[in-house]
Amino acid sequence: MDGFKNKVWIGLLSSTMSFRSVKIFLRKTEKGQKLIISSLMHLKILSFGIAKEIVGSSVFDFELESEATVGDLKRRLLERFSDFMALSSLAIAVDGTYAEDDWLLLEGQEIALIPPVSGG
Repeated sequence: MDGFKNKVWIGLLSSTMSFRSVKIFLRKTEKGQKLIISSLMHLKILSFGIAKEIVGSSVFDFELESEATVGDLKRRLLERFSDFMALSSLAIAVDGTYAEDDWLLLEGQEIALIPPVSGG
Protein backbone atom coordinates (compact mmCIF):
# COMPACT_ATOMS: atom_id res chain seq x y z
CA MET A 1 0.00 0.00 0.00
CA ASP A 2 2.98 2.33 0.47
CA GLY A 3 3.21 3.02 -3.26
CA PHE A 4 -0.39 4.22 -3.35
CA LYS A 5 -0.38 6.62 -0.40
CA ASN A 6 0.27 9.68 -2.60
CA LYS A 7 -2.46 8.88 -5.11
CA VAL A 8 -5.99 10.10 -4.66
CA TRP A 9 -8.90 8.60 -6.58
CA ILE A 10 -12.14 10.45 -6.31
CA GLY A 11 -15.39 10.10 -8.20
CA LEU A 12 -18.22 12.40 -7.37
CA LEU A 13 -21.59 11.01 -8.32
CA SER A 14 -24.09 13.62 -9.40
CA SER A 15 -27.84 13.28 -9.15
CA THR A 16 -27.94 12.15 -12.79
CA MET A 17 -25.69 9.18 -11.93
CA SER A 18 -22.75 10.40 -14.00
CA PHE A 19 -19.25 11.19 -12.81
CA ARG A 20 -18.16 14.82 -12.57
CA SER A 21 -14.65 16.13 -13.00
CA VAL A 22 -12.79 17.34 -9.94
CA LYS A 23 -9.68 19.41 -9.45
CA ILE A 24 -7.44 18.27 -6.61
CA PHE A 25 -4.53 20.34 -5.34
CA LEU A 26 -2.55 21.17 -2.21
CA ARG A 27 -2.73 24.72 -0.87
CA LYS A 28 -0.11 25.99 1.57
CA THR A 29 -1.55 27.40 4.77
CA GLU A 30 -0.02 28.80 7.95
CA LYS A 31 -0.40 25.37 9.55
CA GLY A 32 1.04 23.36 6.66
CA GLN A 33 -0.78 22.08 3.59
CA LYS A 34 -4.47 21.57 2.96
CA LEU A 35 -5.97 19.25 0.36
CA ILE A 36 -8.51 21.15 -1.76
CA ILE A 37 -11.11 19.32 -3.82
CA SER A 38 -13.14 21.46 -6.21
CA SER A 39 -15.69 20.19 -8.70
CA LEU A 40 -15.51 21.50 -12.24
CA MET A 41 -18.42 22.62 -14.37
CA HIS A 42 -18.49 22.05 -18.09
CA LEU A 43 -19.48 25.06 -20.15
CA LYS A 44 -20.45 25.30 -23.81
CA ILE A 45 -19.38 28.69 -25.11
CA LEU A 46 -20.58 30.39 -28.30
CA SER A 47 -18.18 32.77 -30.05
CA PHE A 48 -18.75 35.37 -32.75
CA GLY A 49 -16.67 37.57 -35.06
CA ILE A 50 -13.00 37.89 -34.14
CA ALA A 51 -13.61 35.81 -30.97
CA LYS A 52 -14.60 32.91 -33.24
CA GLU A 53 -11.34 33.33 -35.18
CA ILE A 54 -9.27 33.43 -31.97
CA VAL A 55 -10.73 30.23 -30.49
CA GLY A 56 -11.04 28.50 -33.87
CA SER A 57 -14.69 27.54 -33.55
CA SER A 58 -18.15 28.99 -33.16
CA VAL A 59 -18.86 26.63 -30.22
CA PHE A 60 -16.33 25.14 -27.81
CA ASP A 61 -16.28 23.36 -24.46
CA PHE A 62 -14.55 24.88 -21.46
CA GLU A 63 -14.06 23.67 -17.88
CA LEU A 64 -14.18 26.06 -14.96
CA GLU A 65 -14.36 25.63 -11.21
CA SER A 66 -17.85 25.53 -9.74
CA GLU A 67 -19.03 28.87 -8.37
CA ALA A 68 -16.89 30.78 -10.89
CA THR A 69 -17.87 34.23 -12.09
CA VAL A 70 -17.77 35.92 -15.49
CA GLY A 71 -14.56 37.63 -14.32
CA ASP A 72 -13.01 34.21 -13.59
CA LEU A 73 -14.04 33.03 -17.06
CA LYS A 74 -12.45 36.09 -18.69
CA ARG A 75 -9.16 35.51 -16.81
CA ARG A 76 -9.07 31.83 -17.83
CA LEU A 77 -9.89 32.69 -21.45
CA LEU A 78 -7.00 35.20 -21.51
CA GLU A 79 -4.66 32.50 -20.12
CA ARG A 80 -5.71 30.01 -22.80
CA PHE A 81 -6.17 32.42 -25.75
CA SER A 82 -3.68 35.29 -25.35
CA ASP A 83 -4.89 36.93 -28.59
CA PHE A 84 -7.92 38.20 -26.64
CA MET A 85 -5.56 40.73 -25.01
CA ALA A 86 -5.35 42.59 -28.35
CA LEU A 87 -9.10 43.31 -28.32
CA SER A 88 -10.35 46.65 -27.02
CA SER A 89 -13.13 44.82 -25.16
CA LEU A 90 -14.77 41.43 -24.78
CA ALA A 91 -18.32 41.21 -23.48
CA ILE A 92 -19.84 38.04 -22.09
CA ALA A 93 -23.55 37.33 -22.43
CA VAL A 94 -25.20 34.76 -20.15
CA ASP A 95 -28.58 33.45 -21.24
CA GLY A 96 -28.95 36.39 -23.64
CA THR A 97 -28.07 39.13 -21.14
CA TYR A 98 -24.81 41.07 -20.96
CA ALA A 99 -23.10 40.01 -17.73
CA GLU A 100 -20.82 41.94 -15.37
CA ASP A 101 -17.65 40.35 -13.96
CA ASP A 102 -19.31 39.41 -10.64
CA TRP A 103 -22.10 37.38 -12.36
CA LEU A 104 -22.08 33.80 -11.02
CA LEU A 105 -21.93 31.15 -13.76
CA LEU A 106 -23.86 27.89 -13.62
CA GLU A 107 -23.49 24.74 -15.67
CA GLY A 108 -26.04 24.63 -18.49
CA GLN A 109 -26.27 28.36 -19.08
CA GLU A 110 -25.85 29.73 -22.61
CA ILE A 111 -22.58 31.70 -22.62
CA ALA A 112 -21.55 33.86 -25.57
CA LEU A 113 -18.35 35.80 -26.28
CA ILE A 114 -19.20 39.16 -27.84
CA PRO A 115 -16.16 40.93 -29.35
CA PRO A 116 -16.06 44.64 -30.15
CA VAL A 117 -18.30 45.53 -33.08
CA SER A 118 -17.29 48.00 -35.76
CA GLY A 119 -19.41 49.50 -38.48
CA GLY A 120 -20.72 52.68 -39.83
